[in-house]
Amino acid sequence: MPLKRKTQEKEGETEGPAPKEAKGGLSVGDDLPDLTALETDESTPEEVKRISLKEATIEKGAVIFVYPKANTPGCTKQACSFNENVDKLSKAGYAVFGLSADKPKSQANWKKKHELTFTLLCDPSQEVLKQLGVIKAGKISRSHFVIEKGAKIKDIQLGTSPAKSIVEAIKVLGIKDDEGQDGET
Repeated sequence: MPLKRKTQEKEGETEGPAPKEAKGGLSVGDDLPDLTALETDESTPEEVKRISLKEATIEKGAVIFVYPKANTPGCTKQACSFNENVDKLSKAGYAVFGLSADKPKSQANWKKKHELTFTLLCDPSQEVLKQLGVIKAGKISRSHFVIEKGAKIKDIQLGTSPAKSIVEAIKVLGIKDDEGQDGET
């Protein structure tokens, strides 16, 4: 039986189906753990650049989308959808991060090729991906996490599709399109 989700609204908690829990034990409402500092797409062999997701979400919320492999059709569709909506998410107080097991050079090349405007995070050891609970049968499950300011998990979507990932994140955040409707523009 698939896991169901429970989201938190700004006015308080909205009851719904049971909270979604990642296999790693993370659930909606949990504090984001202090995960290992991840390398970014800006790292080079000469200079390693790292980011802590917990520190990055203390002052501002974030949407962290997880994808199996950079520069593949589905992953590119997911990343470009987030890129098209990055301003909308930023205005709502959320940064965007992509996360995969790719190495920094692969991420940087993909970012440049598709003019992605957000930071890509690299976890070649898959240590953080395992902690997030997105490894299924040895493979990375396309997913996303919405983290509220203060590093609290607002929503977890495991096994989402490239097209639905951004739509689901925007819906959870209550962001309206230009016509006042929920969803992607």
